Amino acid sequence: MKASELAVIMAELSNEIDIIVDVVLKKLEMYYESDSTDNEAVTLGMDRHLSMANYIVHSMLNSRFKKEFDTSKKELDKLSDDPDGVAGQTKQIYSSNSFSFSKKQNKDGETTLIVDLVTALARAGVDKDMVDAALKAAKKPKRGNTYYQVTTLEE
Repeated sequence: MKASELAVIMAELSNEIDIIVDVVLKKLEMYYESDSTDNEAVTLGMDRHLSMANYIVHSMLNSRFKKEFDTSKKELDKLSDDPDGVAGQTKQIYSSNSFSFSKKQNKDGETTLIVDLVTALARAGVDKDMVDAALKAAKKPKRGNTYYQVTTLEE
């Protein structure tokens, strides 16, 4: 299979998904009601309704396809004789008459855990109070994650 043939098939799939999403969004759009007589308020309300409908649809699609994507990667690995990548290289794992499965792994890096650093400093004889003061000075606030939730008003 040529890359251009695959690109055409994927473009058709994307187009068909777009068509279905448009149909679903039109159905959800019809649920909007407003008691307001102010055009700006009605328009803002409709824009908000459509934004929430859009979020609901795409959130579902993201969850569904993310799970399928993760499952497909596990399946690729499960069917491999040697699924491990090689640091800093691209390694072909297996192929068929149409596709080739390769893994590219970034170069290995390094990390330092604070607990390990504190332990190493203590072993090197650095005063615990000095380490504690340095840790306190190095702390910076970290903003918590934000999770979006759009639900129906009626159960």
